[in-house]
Amino acid sequence: MIARERPADPRLVQTLRGHVIATLVLAAPVVVARAGFVILQIVDTAMTGRAGTQELAFIGIAGAVQMVLMLLALGMLRGIPVLVAQARGAGDFERCGEIWRSGLLHAVVLGLLMVPVSLSGEPILRLVGQDPELARGGGEVMAMFALGLPFFFVWTASTMFLEGVRHPIPAMLITIAGNILNAGLNWVFIFGHLGAPEMGASGALLATSIIRVLMFAALMTYVFSRPQLGIYNIRGGFAGLLGIGRRLRRLGYPLALAAGVEAIAFATMTMFAGLLGTERLAVFQIAITSITFIFMAAVGVGAATAVRVGYAVGRQDTRETKWAGWTGLGMVIAIMIPASIATLAAPAGLIGIYSNDPAIAALAPGVLTVAGLLLVFDGGQGVLMGALRGTGDVWIPSLIQLMSFWMVMIPAGALFSFVFDWGAAGLMGAVMAGVFTAFVALSTRFSIVSGRAIRRL
Repeated sequence: MIARERPADPRLVQTLRGHVIATLVLAAPVVVARAGFVILQIVDTAMTGRAGTQELAFIGIAGAVQMVLMLLALGMLRGIPVLVAQARGAGDFERCGEIWRSGLLHAVVLGLLMVPVSLSGEPILRLVGQDPELARGGGEVMAMFALGLPFFFVWTASTMFLEGVRHPIPAMLITIAGNILNAGLNWVFIFGHLGAPEMGASGALLATSIIRVLMFAALMTYVFSRPQLGIYNIRGGFAGLLGIGRRLRRLGYPLALAAGVEAIAFATMTMFAGLLGTERLAVFQIAITSITFIFMAAVGVGAATAVRVGYAVGRQDTRETKWAGWTGLGMVIAIMIPASIATLAAPAGLIGIYSNDPAIAALAPGVLTVAGLLLVFDGGQGVLMGALRGTGDVWIPSLIQLMSFWMVMIPAGALFSFVFDWGAAGLMGAVMAGVFTAFVALSTRFSIVSGRAIRRL
């Protein structure tokens, strides 16, 4: 007698479908908005590459330091959507606006603190052993980057608030418009059109800083002009926000640590690439920029997962907490597998976007092959960090990232690139080792945390 296959439980299928749709509705505009800022970097990198390999190296070495500054500050703000989502899930709508206003104060302070650091780009790059000419050009790029920092952080705090209350589309639309304008301003400032000086890599960052100011103005206009946001108490004052600020910082310190650990680790890898020569640095920068763009899918799904997990925690629903987290992980894996295949299938086409230098074209395929292989694990660990963030579990995941990137990736990068002489491909192999370690450890951590009762922060 032939055994019949049991049909899928319709309740299970319906639950899974509901979680996928809910995550996708929130994640899609977040992915576009987050990807938009990476597209700014990609367009800057691609258009700067047409100005010469040296200009491409300038923007690459400056980007390593810039990313550290940005991610450290953004880590401090990542508690905003978690607290907002948990408050909204508990029906405490007025608290959402208070959390946002406290986040704005933190964003302004962080922006003002990061500006003088960014203006010190050349001495920082010389201090870590970079070539004087590379340090000079990278320092000029960082000075232009500093102009838009405070506006960028306020923009980010506001987008995180909107994500927490499930209004992500305005940030997406403003980001799309900003990218279109950025390409035009790049053409003006990089190549010296319409009477502007020819500024190369510095011109690309000047254009981006101008765009960030305009995007900030557009988003703030939206927030204060939409009547439907009034239920969240957005027009209240700044009095009585000290308690919320303390909760934001309690979340922010470990999240900034996690972001900083990751950013400094990747910056160290870029510095390693700089020691290997201009061409290898340019190839590594192209690979990292490409990975970062694809990783924005994980950032978007991770942000949506954090909000949905936080909402479930606010309602004290352990079952929904598990579903929200594991659904996010499954979705990002489904996205990353075809992205990995595409990267492996067409490395030459990808390189052609950034540079027509034959030396770079010769070095790139090996680096991009490894980059394509690591995407699934990188995306997975990014979403798992979001899921754990939504529960309020932040210290252990931060220590996991510290272990993965500093005890695995950095030593492996030095070993593969300088001892085994695998060059930029060895550096990318070390990145793969680090993100795989983080993926396995964070999966285990979420399984533990989601299996116990979780209280609202």
